[in-house]
Amino acid sequence: MFDRHDVAAITYDLYGGAGCDENAKLFTITTHGIAAFVGPSATVAGASNVLFTFKSRAGTPTAAGLGVLQQACPQYHWAPGVSVDLSKDGCGALVQSNTECPIEYDLAAIVSGVAYFGDRSHPLCTEATRPTKLASWGVVKKRK
Repeated sequence: MFDRHDVAAITYDLYGGAGCDENAKLFTITTHGIAAFVGPSATVAGASNVLFTFKSRAGTPTAAGLGVLQQACPQYHWAPGVSVDLSKDGCGALVQSNTECPIEYDLAAIVSGVAYFGDRSHPLCTEATRPTKLASWGVVKKRK
């Protein structure tokens, strides 16, 4: 949930396989922080440059994703359905710590009513690493 100036929470689910079948959900990442829209992108038409300053980052595995997070980040005690704070030490390539990457330099655009952020194939921790294209997947409000 966020508005023009604040990110109360951004939560995203990662799935194994195609589609968003709840049985294939591996884990959920939740971040809290502040968003600042800082002008139009010079490289992506219709997109805005965004700075995300994160206050916290956490990961919550499902039973299906427990092994993935245990392998990626063995320093934590993982249990299905239990959230682990990743803010201080991060989780390898999956989630940077607040120290490694206190600010993300991203993009945002609305395309056909769907919100898109920048391509996240690499960390977005400096202006030089700001994406030059939008992600291939959009963000939609979760249906209840």
